[in-house]
Amino acid sequence: MNETIGSFHFHSDFDSGNLAKVVVNEKNDNEFHLWTLPDCANTPYENGNRTWFYFGVKGPCNTVVKFNIMNLNRQAKLYSQGMKPLFKVLPHQEQWERIKDKPICSMEDQSFVLSFKFTMPSQENSTVYFAFCYPYSYSDLLFDLDTLEARFSAKEGNIYFGRELLCNSLDQRRVDLLTVTRNGDENRRDKPVVFVSARVHPGETPSSFVLNGFLDFILKEDDIRAQKLRENFIFLLVPMLNPDGVYRGHYRTDSRGVNLNRVYLETDAVLHPTIAATKQLLLDLAKEELAMETNSMSTLEQKVKETLLVQTDDSNCKDDSVTLWPLSFKDDGGRTNFAGLQFPNTTDETILPLSSSTILSGSTLEGAEEGDVSAQYFDVAPATSSVAVAPSTKSRLFAYIDLHGHASKRGIFIYGNHFKDANQQVECLLLPKLISLNSQHFDFWACNFSEKNMRQRDKRDGLSKEGSGRVAVSKLTGIPRSYTLECNYNTGRMRNILSPLPTDKFPLFHATTGDAKDEERLDGSTLSRRRTVSAGPSLTDAFAPPVPYSEQSFKEVGEAIAVSLLDLIGANPMSRLPQSTYGDVDGARQWIRLHCLGQRRFPFVEADADEESTCSHLPSSSTTANSLQQVTTV
Repeated sequence: MNETIGSFHFHSDFDSGNLAKVVVNEKNDNEFHLWTLPDCANTPYENGNRTWFYFGVKGPCNTVVKFNIMNLNRQAKLYSQGMKPLFKVLPHQEQWERIKDKPICSMEDQSFVLSFKFTMPSQENSTVYFAFCYPYSYSDLLFDLDTLEARFSAKEGNIYFGRELLCNSLDQRRVDLLTVTRNGDENRRDKPVVFVSARVHPGETPSSFVLNGFLDFILKEDDIRAQKLRENFIFLLVPMLNPDGVYRGHYRTDSRGVNLNRVYLETDAVLHPTIAATKQLLLDLAKEELAMETNSMSTLEQKVKETLLVQTDDSNCKDDSVTLWPLSFKDDGGRTNFAGLQFPNTTDETILPLSSSTILSGSTLEGAEEGDVSAQYFDVAPATSSVAVAPSTKSRLFAYIDLHGHASKRGIFIYGNHFKDANQQVECLLLPKLISLNSQHFDFWACNFSEKNMRQRDKRDGLSKEGSGRVAVSKLTGIPRSYTLECNYNTGRMRNILSPLPTDKFPLFHATTGDAKDEERLDGSTLSRRRTVSAGPSLTDAFAPPVPYSEQSFKEVGEAIAVSLLDLIGANPMSRLPQSTYGDVDGARQWIRLHCLGQRRFPFVEADADEESTCSHLPSSSTTANSLQQVTTV
């Protein structure tokens, strides 16, 4: 759109712009009714996604203008939690800010209406841009990648940065694949690979800032943690899986109205080229463990599909998972205290250390004998993993992380997969837990690892989450670390108070409390120190009030993901863990084992819970009413 109405000029004919129509109020020349374009507007693929808006306005200086966006998808929950449209003023204010006054939401003729006022800038010839959330366009991505490519073009130093064409989109836009590792290691086959992708849903712009934060960190030249990451991993990144949807100003679908995050099992290389290329790349990385009978992707996929429990009706989706309870859960006698938690007492001879080098696969720990401690912890023997292909120690694919935005539930959190095997579930939960120890904004308690959330059908299009990247990649490759990271557009429920870095001389916050004590623990030949916290301190000792998210908030989470990967493999030279309750990654892993067994309680009275997430990783008998009395500080 590019149109002058009275003394105002509106336009959205730019990359990611979205505005369909503007009508002036007959009674007030400074009030306008606006309509957005649905995804694939005016095509046979038009659908009902109408959340994203992004347009520019030029008008008289210092004039108070009222905008009524008339046809948005109903997002009353999001705006009731303080969400405000963003604006910037060019050429004078290039940074996006939230408008000052709270917008008003209403329903008119069964349509959701968002109304807000704004005072036009005092500078002549200024253009004000308004957007649903922080924009990051296809053009922005190309500019940033061109800058990075020029910076690392000499191929000198210790950083390898590679940019190559993964494929072209349906509209023939470039889809880039980035490779980052230590210079000279780019072709090594013995280094694990971490894969990160974003913008499969084009309007979920926070995902781009999370990816940029991750990328900026692993490209740091002088940070020893970034150096360690490049030494230990090869990073593959696809920054924009749906460039056509981004460019067109869509919210959720591609140029044919397809939700690309539901086609990872039923992939058409012609209709879904970006997903087909991404999936083939991931399968190639995992082919060592998949090449049992054939290297044919189609044959493998057929076997996987035959193992899936595809439901024809969402009401039939049931969570058949089994909660594995400790034998002595109902008996308070004979327990040992760990970080304020109780677990069955064992003798020194039966304790099996859960070190970062231990490979967790199958129904028992690899190398464990019958009768070991894992069998004593459960009423029933751990079931076979629900993943179709058993994980292999030879797989190059270490982790898959697909980045998204979220409108209804506050916080930044992860959707992971459900494993009936407890050891695999521990490994699935461990990385999200570590992220919460390195990020102020990541909410571990909002994460969802339920079986139901792997098979649930979307209310909008009826498509099952079995076709999402997170679920399909885990089923096709067998890896436990396959995640969807979700970012609320506006804010969270709280902020984590982080343990200090070793370099912090005067930390403002500390995750432990006054009754914490240091305990020495002998682990083989290594003496480490672990902080334990007894039950009882208030929640304010561990959490701070939330703040509205900014671009930097999302980038901070991306950086925390990178740092947490180092913690996960025990290679972080500047780890917060020694100053935390857990002491090291083994302590965090042990805490996760107890958490999976249902001995942790949900620490919030959930005011904004949705049916997908509330306490999904806890036993169904847990109630938030009792949680505030039972929670222990982390």
